[in-house]
Amino acid sequence: MIEVMDLVAIENDEVLPPKEKYHVCIHDGWFFVINSNARKMYDPHVKIQQLDYTFLRHDSYICCSRIFSFSQPKYRKLGILSPSTTQDIIQTVESALTLTLEEKDDIKESLSNKISQKFV
Repeated sequence: MIEVMDLVAIENDEVLPPKEKYHVCIHDGWFFVINSNARKMYDPHVKIQQLDYTFLRHDSYICCSRIFSFSQPKYRKLGILSPSTTQDIIQTVESALTLTLEEKDDIKESLSNKISQKFV
């Protein structure tokens, strides 16, 4: 079962070309995709370093502007977000013009709740 803050590899048919992509679970069934570069179309994003997330081949970026929804995907678990990266997402999602206020609130609440359960 995928939990909030889990880092997973999922076959994503909504990206071009369709392929396995790394994602972070931000809310039940909702994911942000991890990209290898920081193009303007992915703004806002959170940079994550390969040093902190060893499954990465290089520094990458969590795209905080588009939610991908997967109900029961086939996946490989890669790890879990650190509390500091999770806080970065909570702060960054506020500036996402493509997300509704309700989506932003749901994401922030899910991530905040998970941090308090796991790390406090």
